[in-house]
Formats: sequence, C-alpha cells, structure tokens
Amino acid sequence: MSIDLIQLTLDEMKSRGDFHGSTYAPFYPSSYALHTFNILNQEKKFYYENKQIPNMRLHLLFVGPPMSSKTYYLEHMSQDDNALFRDTGFEMAKKGTMTEAGLCGTIKPNGGVLEKRMGEAEKHKNGFLTIDEFSAIADAYEQSYNATLEAQLLQALDHGNVNKDLGGGSISFKTHCSIWAGIQPLKLHMENDAGLGRRICFMVNIPNKQQLKAIRTAMFRSKNIAPEEGEVEEIRDEIREWRENVDNLKRLTFDDNILDYYIDNNTNPLHQPLSDRLILGYHLAKGNYTDELHVTLDDPMLLKMVQNSLRWFNDVRMGPDIMQIKNLIESYGEQLKNSSYMILENDLIALSSTTSMTHRKMINTIGDMIKMGMLETYKSEKSVILRV
Repeated sequence: MSIDLIQLTLDEMKSRGDFHGSTYAPFYPSSYALHTFNILNQEKKFYYENKQIPNMRLHLLFVGPPMSSKTYYLEHMSQDDNALFRDTGFEMAKKGTMTEAGLCGTIKPNGGVLEKRMGEAEKHKNGFLTIDEFSAIADAYEQSYNATLEAQLLQALDHGNVNKDLGGGSISFKTHCSIWAGIQPLKLHMENDAGLGRRICFMVNIPNKQQLKAIRTAMFRSKNIAPEEGEVEEIRDEIREWRENVDNLKRLTFDDNILDYYIDNNTNPLHQPLSDRLILGYHLAKGNYTDELHVTLDDPMLLKMVQNSLRWFNDVRMGPDIMQIKNLIESYGEQLKNSSYMILENDLIALSSTTSMTHRKMINTIGDMIKMGMLETYKSEKSVILRV
C-alpha cells in the first residue's frame, strides 16, 4: 500500500488544530518529497534536464507578521519534539536567524590568523535548514537591491555550487540543503522578475479580521490536546516507509497538460521551473507509483497550490503596505457579486491605526494603487468609493 504524505500531513495537522486546511500545509510534504528525490537522483542519476543532473529543491519562505502561523508550521513540521518530519532520515537544523555569511560561510581573523567559518549550507548539505527569521533575504532586497548579496544566496539556493572570493581567501562547496523559513512582510526590489525570488516558493498570510478571530479560537481550543502514546512515531514510520518507495523510482514522465496550463495562462517562462518543482514534489509526496511516475496537473489541490504560489510571489513584490490595504478592504468592505469589494475611502483611511502604516502612508499607498489600476474610484456625494 502506498503512503500519501499529503493526506497524512493534512490529517495530522487538522488533529493539531490547524484551521488553514490545504492552503499551506501541503507545501511542506511536497518540499520534503522533492528533497528526498533530489538526494536520490544525485546518486543514481536517472533524471536529467538539458543533459545535466538538476539540483531540484523547493525552498519555502512563509511571509507574515506575528500571529500569521509561520512559526507554527515550522514547529509542527520540523522543529518541535513532536514535529512530523523530524527524525525521518534527514537532519532538521533549527536556526533563529540567518545571514548570508551564516548560510554560505566567511573568512575572519582569529588571533592574527585568517580562519574559514563554515556556513550552514555546507554543514547540513544533505539536510534541511529551518529558520525562524531568514534575515538574509531582507538584507538583499528590503532596503535596496544588492546584486552581489543576491548572487551569493542564489548559488546556495539554486544550483548549489557556492564559490565566494574573499579578502582572505575563497570558499567553495556543493550543497543540496533545502530551506524552510519565515520572515516578516517585505517587498522584493527586483527587475524583470530576475534572481532569488524565482527560486523560492513564497507563502503569504497577512491575517484579516476573520482570520484573526480563527487564530484566537484555535489557540484557545488547543489546550489539553496531547498526542496518544506512540502516535507521532507511527506517523514517522509511515514517512520512512514512503521514503523506501521513492528509492524504487527509475523514470519520470510529464503530461502535456502541464505545458497546456502554462500556455493557456500565459505563464512567464521564468516562473515555470519553480512550478515544475512544486508539481513534481506534490506527485512524489502522493506516493502513487512504483518504478515510474507520470506527472500531471489534474489534481484540484495541486492546481490551487500552483496558482497560490504565483499569487503570493506577486503579493511579496507589491509589498506589505498594499497587502495590508487589500486585507482591510476584504475584511471591512461590502462584497459584490463579482467577488470584488467596495468601501468608502474615508472609512478605509480611518483603519490606518490597525496597520503598520501611518495615516499619511496609507493615503499615499491608496493613491499609488489607484494609479496602478489596482483600485477603481467611484464618485459619490460624500467620498470616493474604492473597489478592489
């Protein structure tokens, strides 16, 4: 009998009080599955792309403020004693924060002697790095675009061939580590969709009014929920059994309906590789194969994951201010038949105290959104009505 990591994860997370359903949880077993396959393929070398063995990983970066569930998922998937994927064959290294030097390594003087300090990507080259606050991403993008810093991170997170020339020498190594991390809301300053943003699968949650109520309820209902004796280890045994099934894989085939989806939806070719990895990771996690796996895009949950990943990428590009305004409109506006919302501009501006924006910042951001066509304005007797 095949083991379905997706359903296993969803069932267990539901029992732990996860109210997000299939929005976020399936990304973790998909990433875990792809990581497992990648390590296998590096050794057995049966899947090629353009006559090369790809370094296929699905890095996950959960973007959200406090109370958005980003730490919650890290704890339940990898960091806590009862985490699902802990002790299942891969090291799960836990880190509070991570800079580029911490990830890729550096060279520093020590007592008059230059000393190489090994980065976490090299220390845990076949495992997972779970990071509460991946500050290196913010260092590269949040304040101003840093091409050098981005390139160094890209080496570790994309092809895995890290080469750094420093004043005291050089650092060179190969890594296959996968990253699960969280970060506060930020804006990516990128041109032409290039670089690091396309190598990371973003998950975004800026909780609205209804979600905050659900979070409070889930926190209250979590009291006295304890695992049954041996329950967690039984789940881990199933994950280990799933891994044994992956070892039998010898061939992958890909259905043309994946390409049809990209063409029909005018998908930017720069984003196809990340979607390809998400799709493959999901099918690997489902476990329904022997020595050959046929990969398709006909599963409704998977299709929604692909759509969400691109939407979240665009949300991060827009920045936290726009994300907060969109959430306010959806929380407090009047929902229309066409799935849009309407709210008086003055009423919206009055909600600035519930955000991280000043009154003036909100007014300016609303103006920017109108100029970009994200909001439409309708004149009324008292104010401007906004529809998103």
